Amino acid sequence: MPLVTCESFEVRVRFDPRRPPRVVWRLDRVPPSVLADPPQPGEPLPLDGACEVAQEFAGPQLGYAYGLRWLPGQDIP
Repeated sequence: MPLVTCESFEVRVRFDPRRPPRVVWRLDRVPPSVLADPPQPGEPLPLDGACEVAQEFAGPQLGYAYGLRWLPGQDIP
């Protein structure tokens, strides 16, 4: 959640390739009260070749949550 006004920001998350998440999705203008609720996966985002997901957020509004959320996956031996 932005605490100050900003034009945009980018978030990048790198996952351990031996433990990739089951699913990653974008949070965009989510009310903070919803963050404590059980996860409701949105449109899945693909991992790139470095096992990363990156998203840019333009014009985030104060008082709302933005970022990435995921469900943990299984270990790959």
